[in-house]
Amino acid sequence: MAKKLTIILLCLFMALIAATAITLGLVYEKNEGAGEQQGTEQDGPSSSTGGSADGGSGNNENTDGSGNGGNNNGNEDNTGNGSNGGSDSNGNNDGGSDGGDNTGSGNNGGSNGGSHTCKFTFNMTVAPECTKEGYDVYLCSTCGTSERRNRKPALNHDYEWTEHKATCVTDWSRDGVCRRCKDTKTETVPDSTTGHNYNWTVIKPASCTQDGSRSGSCPDCSATTVQAIPRTGHSFGSYVFNNNAQCETDGTESATCSNCNSVDTRTVVGSKTGHSYGKYVSNNDATCTKDGTSSRTCATCQKVDTITVPNSKIPHNFVKGTCSVCGEIADPSGLVFTDYATYSEVTSVGTATGDIVIPATHNGLPVTGFGWIFNSREDITSLVIPDSVTELPADALFGCKNLKKVVMKGVTHIGENAFWKCANLESITIGKNVTEIERYAFAECYALKEIIFEGTRAEWNAVVKETEWDYRAGNYTVKCSDGTI
Repeated sequence: MAKKLTIILLCLFMALIAATAITLGLVYEKNEGAGEQQGTEQDGPSSSTGGSADGGSGNNENTDGSGNGGNNNGNEDNTGNGSNGGSDSNGNNDGGSDGGDNTGSGNNGGSNGGSHTCKFTFNMTVAPECTKEGYDVYLCSTCGTSERRNRKPALNHDYEWTEHKATCVTDWSRDGVCRRCKDTKTETVPDSTTGHNYNWTVIKPASCTQDGSRSGSCPDCSATTVQAIPRTGHSFGSYVFNNNAQCETDGTESATCSNCNSVDTRTVVGSKTGHSYGKYVSNNDATCTKDGTSSRTCATCQKVDTITVPNSKIPHNFVKGTCSVCGEIADPSGLVFTDYATYSEVTSVGTATGDIVIPATHNGLPVTGFGWIFNSREDITSLVIPDSVTELPADALFGCKNLKKVVMKGVTHIGENAFWKCANLESITIGKNVTEIERYAFAECYALKEIIFEGTRAEWNAVVKETEWDYRAGNYTVKCSDGTI
């Protein structure tokens, strides 16, 4: 009996051990190297099915309780029936009947059958810091898994500031020390220096024409410097005319500087007076080869102004056909000529008298005029004027009372009084190119009988004849190429 009782008690004890083993079969374990388990924050007790494990790469799903539990990435779902789900060194489950349901917790090595739900309880509070958040810690009393709950944001730094005012050479800044964590920080305002506040002392005063200098000392930082003082420039008053203008030179005006008494003088443009000349007086220097001159003198500066008097040459003094002054040989006509660059002129009657024929050229130059050399000459009886002479000037033959005949075929213009008072003029021949006869041209030509005009009557009528051109002329007729008027 005692032996049976012992066996019965032993069986009951073994059954109790087996029941205890079944109850505790699903103990949640945290394996080293199985990965990080991620729970869900809960405000009260919660259950956990464990985290994912980086245990291996097993992907097989075994339903017979003998799966390869060694390479499990947390993706295998082992639903085997093995009880006593211990594992050998190869990670193989010797599954028995009534095995637990292993979900999502891959282990390096096989996993025992069964599961548990974590029950979290408050463990401690971690207070927030300047740069770290705060939270409450909850632990599972079964497997030791922890969770952070009731998170609180970081507090940020709480600086206590010390200000440094800007100086001559340094910017404004401030230093801060955190009252909680003693972190330090410095802030600066760029370009906020105050600049030097110099006290100046003149070394050399500036003048009108020279720069001065001064030295400066900053009382705030003891800095020193030397600067130039710009010259002031003159301060001239009103300018006063100096009354020194001359005939050909402008006068000046001056002003005095009120600072240094320097005198500034400048030209008054346009203030020259000009010459004060009297009348021209002949210098009696005309010769038979050149015109004479006349001069006048300025009463202010005594400058002499001399001009040439046109047509003032004196006649040659011919002695036996040669001029005793210049040696010129007289023209066969007896007239005296003056040659220019491109033409020649009759400048004196010379020895010519009676019937005078003016040659068309002299020394190869065309004779173009004779001025007033025949005016009032009583020893001329006729005159032939060459075609090279086109202009008969006013008074050209005035008062030649013994002149009877004139031929002038090249003349186009007969000047005023040209034949006035030629009382014995009987005949005059005029070329057809004449265009104008001025006033009194033939006035008081009492003996005038004929005007021979080489053009037609219509051309004669077209000639411009000023009032009284033939005043008190004789009873003449105009003989034209196509008839008489």
